[in-house]
Amino acid sequence: MMQQRLDQRQDRKSLDLLSSSSHVGLELSSVPTCDDAVLGDRPPAKSFRNPAVLGGRAGAKQRFHARYAAGERNFSDEDLSGFDLSFFDLTAVNLANTNLSEAIFCHANLQDANLSFANLKNANLAHTNLSKSDLRRANLSGANLSQANFYSAKLLMADLSYANLSNAHIRETQLFLANLSNVNLKGAEIRDIDLSNINLSDAKLRDLDLCDLNLSGANLKNADLSNANLRRTNFTHGILDEAKLWFADLSNADLSDVSFQNANLLDADLRDSLLTRANFQNANLFDVNFEGAVGLTVKQIKAASNWEKAYYDYNFRQLLNLSSKG
Repeated sequence: MMQQRLDQRQDRKSLDLLSSSSHVGLELSSVPTCDDAVLGDRPPAKSFRNPAVLGGRAGAKQRFHARYAAGERNFSDEDLSGFDLSFFDLTAVNLANTNLSEAIFCHANLQDANLSFANLKNANLAHTNLSKSDLRRANLSGANLSQANFYSAKLLMADLSYANLSNAHIRETQLFLANLSNVNLKGAEIRDIDLSNINLSDAKLRDLDLCDLNLSGANLKNADLSNANLRRTNFTHGILDEAKLWFADLSNADLSDVSFQNANLLDADLRDSLLTRANFQNANLFDVNFEGAVGLTVKQIKAASNWEKAYYDYNFRQLLNLSSKG
């Protein structure tokens, strides 16, 4: 029995010596982190330990690296959670239905990749190229997608709740029925996309340029749209209850059948907008400019607060029994 224990100890010492040796060519160099990516450092050269001598998660990561280095590109239905794939060229890779939660893809190239049904919860995809990728029904909740490129990507029914999309590039992207509640879109470029019926409740959209977009039927409850450019935007049948719209430009927008209940429109510009059947119940209209607006009724306006402090056309002010001033 004593001899058996001594043999086991000797085996462990041999294995430790093998894994730590610097002269057998099996050392593991560090993988670039997201901090390296932000600082602009060049990624170090990748080398791999022999997968045969590794087990557990460390072994799984090295086996993935070895397969990737050998040219394999089909990793669907696998568990790659927590893997660091920063700077990797993953063009057209198949990661469908793969567990990528908390994985790191900083500066990676995922153009044309298949990520449908993938679990990317809390993953870090900052500066990642996701152009033309397939992210249908993917779980991206809580993911860091800052400065990511989503040009022509498919995000139909994807879950992006609580994701960081600040300064992301979102052009010609398909977002049908995607969940963008509580997302941060500060500084994002959003052009040539259809946002109808989308969930943007509690989203941070401050200072964004959303002019000429289709947001009909969208849920923007409690969203921050302050100082946003919403000119000529289609909001028909949308929900803007409790939204922050102070200093927002809604001129020439279609706001028919929109609910603004308890919204704050302080100093918003609604000139020449269409407001047929819009609901302003308890909304703050202090210093709102309604000049040239179409579809307004006395009942609509008087359901709001501070309606007498807003700006109207001369004839409508007479209907409200206000002085001609303003």
